[in-house]
Amino acid sequence: MSSAEPASSSADKTLSSIDSLCAAIDRLTARVDLLGGSGCSETLTGPEIEAITGYRLPSKQITWLKLKGWQFVTNGANHPVVGRVYARLKLAGVKPTSANAVAEAWSLDLSRVK
Repeated sequence: MSSAEPASSSADKTLSSIDSLCAAIDRLTARVDLLGGSGCSETLTGPEIEAITGYRLPSKQITWLKLKGWQFVTNGANHPVVGRVYARLKLAGVKPTSANAVAEAWSLDLSRVK
């Protein structure tokens, strides 16, 4: 056996593990979508904004968000777009700031890749 064979076998196992993980994520994402959940989006979905504001019409949602002091932007269809991290902080009673609304910093560690 050459030294390349175990590395190939290890790479095959890693790829298989990654494929399995991706399949599991796909299944979970499909379940979340069926339940009307958020998945991994950085912004709230239409039903989530509707649940928060109590209004289905975007114009009423915008009025509610303005009255309650929420930060949002509107998209091309004039629907409100609210950031997920901002909404979580706001709903938790924390005043969102640039310091606490930033996701945890991370970096890609490739030191073990050969």
